[in-house]
Amino acid sequence: MDQLERRAVEILEGLAAQPAAPFFEERPARFILETLANLKGVETRRDQFGNVIAHYRNLASDAAPRPPIAFMAHMDHPGFEIFLDTEQKNIYTARALGGVPVASLKKPVPVLVLTPDGERLHAVLEPMVQSDSADDRLVGVRMKSAVEFPMPAAVIFDLPDFNL
Repeated sequence: MDQLERRAVEILEGLAAQPAAPFFEERPARFILETLANLKGVETRRDQFGNVIAHYRNLASDAAPRPPIAFMAHMDHPGFEIFLDTEQKNIYTARALGGVPVASLKKPVPVLVLTPDGERLHAVLEPMVQSDSADDRLVGVRMKSAVEFPMPAAVIFDLPDFNL
């Protein structure tokens, strides 16, 4: 692997270490902005929805004009948002966000609760009786241990980190 390829893998590893659920994308956005800040000719900003927008200008005086290219990618994973403490020991209520498979709402599934400082807390989704409303995609989140965290809190599936 050459130096450029190693750097690309380092960036992917760093980005993958910033998991996020929909509407909880501050950590990956910050990583992207910090990475782009080290590149010459790249201007960045965030729009009103939290998207990262970067514009590259080739600073070489002899650079030939080229047509623009746009890249788009999600900074989040399908996930959940804990919004209610059930007052039962280590059990919270969460709603599905994004493209969460319905099967995930019907059986226990290992997940991680993400804290604002990046800690990953192990938990398990537990099915809940759903109302007739299609909008009620609710699950219980049973924490593996007693721990405090601020709400609302992002929850993602417990998947392996990026690895080559």
